[in-house]
Amino acid sequence: MAVKLTNLENSIRAASRAFHDKERARLEYEKDPFGRPVRPELPKSLSESKMGRPAVSYKVTYEREQEKYAQALKSYRGIERLEGIEPLDIDKVHHHLRSQKSAAGRIKLDEIGLIEKYYRRKCRHLKELVEKKELPYRVIDESKRLGQGRPKRSFEEVREALEKNIKNAEYEIQVRVERLPVLEKLEYDFTQKKLEIANLKRLIRTSDKSQPAKMERAKKEAAGKSYDLKKEITSLKK
Repeated sequence: MAVKLTNLENSIRAASRAFHDKERARLEYEKDPFGRPVRPELPKSLSESKMGRPAVSYKVTYEREQEKYAQALKSYRGIERLEGIEPLDIDKVHHHLRSQKSAAGRIKLDEIGLIEKYYRRKCRHLKELVEKKELPYRVIDESKRLGQGRPKRSFEEVREALEKNIKNAEYEIQVRVERLPVLEKLEYDFTQKKLEIANLKRLIRTSDKSQPAKMERAKKEAAGKSYDLKKEITSLKK
C-alpha cells in the first residue's frame, strides 16, 4: 500500500521536479534557440490528418517551465514557514527526487509500443462502432451543409477505414518485431504471452455470470489456453 505523503513532501517533490523540467527545457533552448521539438510520428501507412497545433518552441517551453518552477518553489517555501521549519538548502531541494531514487513515471514508448497503442485505440473504436451500430455524429444531407471542410463519412466508410488502419498497424508491428535482435524478440514474445494471460483472467472475471454453462465453458477454454501460454513462456525463458 502506498504511503500517503505530507503536504511538505508533496511540495518539495513538486519543486524538485519543476527544477529538472526547467533545466531540460533550458538545455534544449540553448542548443536551438529558434527551434521546435520534433514529435514522434507514426509510420506513413498509419498517419492520418496533419491538423492540429504545431509544437511549442523551445523558447516558450523554457519560459513556461521557469514560471512553473518559481511557483513550485514559492509554494514549498510557504509550507516551510507555516510549519516552522528551517529553510532547506536550495541544492537539496533541487535534487530531492534524485536522492529519493524515485522511479515514478512511465517508461517512454518505443516505436513498436507507439504503434501498439494506436492499434488498441483503433480496435476499441471499431468495437464501439459495431456495438452501437451508429456513428458518433449525425450525417446530414450534403446539399444542406453550410461552410467548408471535409464531409462526414458514412457508417460503412468509417468501419472500412478503421479495419484498414488495424490491418496496417498489425503489418507495421510484425515488420518491426521481425527486425528485432534475437534476445529483444524473445523479450517481446515473453511480454505478449503474459499480456494474453492477463486478458484471459480479465475475460473470466467479466464474463456473464447469468449463464453458468457458458461461463464454465469459457473458463475451461481460458484455462487451457493459459496453460499453453505458460508452457510457451517457460520455453522462452530457457
